[in-house]
Amino acid sequence: MTELLLFLIEHLAFLYAPDRYRFVDSRTSEGFGDAYLVLESDALRVRLVRDRSQLFMDVQSVGQHGDRDWYSIDIVRQLVTGERQTTAELSPDYAQFLERHLDEIERRFSDEELPATVSALKALQDERAKELFG
Repeated sequence: MTELLLFLIEHLAFLYAPDRYRFVDSRTSEGFGDAYLVLESDALRVRLVRDRSQLFMDVQSVGQHGDRDWYSIDIVRQLVTGERQTTAELSPDYAQFLERHLDEIERRFSDEELPATVSALKALQDERAKELFG
């Protein structure tokens, strides 16, 4: 959890500015140090995950609740910019992307645009899976 909190403080402080995002969930597993924390606004959830010593970020509309309704920041970035990413592992570059495009991402995950956004994200996920696994 410490790594997640440090990354949040160092690179994502803009999320917990007054009246922006709030902490809504967190969990730490014993033994391996895996953990996650979730921040939420009125439109979007941002989940930071530490899994096997790597950090990741996923986003989800507040109208979604399933485990399959989280979308990796690399796929979201590809949707927004059109550029394919080489890794999903969290980096300061992804934090900068989120800060620059947060309003657009929140808009794309709004009730009005969510169906089209989910469809596009699932197509990108399928494309990536075909490339990785054939």
